[in-house]
Amino acid sequence: MKEWKDVVGYEGLYKVSSDGDVMHHNHILKISPVDPSSSWKRYMKIELYKRGKKRKSTSVHRLIANAFVPNPNNKPEVNHKNGIKTDNHAENLEWVTSSENRLHSYKVLGIKGAQFGKFGKDHQRSIPVNKYSIDGKLLEKYEGIRDAARKTGICASTISSRCDKNIICHGFIWKKAKK
Repeated sequence: MKEWKDVVGYEGLYKVSSDGDVMHHNHILKISPVDPSSSWKRYMKIELYKRGKKRKSTSVHRLIANAFVPNPNNKPEVNHKNGIKTDNHAENLEWVTSSENRLHSYKVLGIKGAQFGKFGKDHQRSIPVNKYSIDGKLLEKYEGIRDAARKTGICASTISSRCDKNIICHGFIWKKAKK
């Protein structure tokens, strides 16, 4: 059964339903997805207005979650369980951390980030590193810090923290190379 609740901060002006609808002054609003080229990427979005105040643009799924989905751990993001960004039914929404949201995207929906599975020179943020002897002789070049870690057995965070500080790490000096 459809249940209606006031939008927090807009009591008496706007209501949201457990089915994902938004009502303004007893009229259900027709909301369509935002342009897919925008950063919102097909989420339903609405502008809320209070007399004498500036219009506030917000996502419908967030309004529904705030009204109907408990958030005892104060998680910051709202996830669509079925992956359909226009399905704003309360039972399809859950509060998650950013990490949980990305994990759901990968494990449940099969969506991989553009850099997923890329290492070394193939990864856009990879920084090549070089290993030097204590007397400054270049011993080996690596495509990235993780590449060096895999090949030497030295922890990537250890290599990263020693780069360009001239601190001896496992008998070597590490320096970032130019891409």
